[in-house]
Amino acid sequence: MQFEDDAVVGVLGGVETIRDGYLESVIAREIEYRLVVELGFYVPRSTLGNYYALRLDDVQDIDYSFTLSNTASQLAFVKCIWTQEAQFYLSLDPWLESEAFASDKDADYFTARHARLVVSSRPEPEGATFS
Repeated sequence: MQFEDDAVVGVLGGVETIRDGYLESVIAREIEYRLVVELGFYVPRSTLGNYYALRLDDVQDIDYSFTLSNTASQLAFVKCIWTQEAQFYLSLDPWLESEAFASDKDADYFTARHARLVVSSRPEPEGATFS
């Protein structure tokens, strides 16, 4: 299944989606002078499929912190909205998950002009301890 832009928001919000999953990969690269970020999520209990591949095109802003001692692999809260500025916004560590706007207190966020989500099923990663 594939979703585009504001339709992605409806799929990523709520239970049994990335909010109850694990961040597996973050890849950032430049394509034709635009920043592209690809995020891969393993979601063991999703009814749509257990792998969510999110591609953010024309990324405008990133605030993503990663350290070996504090990996953001398992997600507890997620804020995903389509902003009034016609941009996709995703925070993997929001201040308040219920807010319907991008807050300056949110952390680990991405803002992009275009979002595409592909949901599929695949075998559980080898050696994984997801339960």
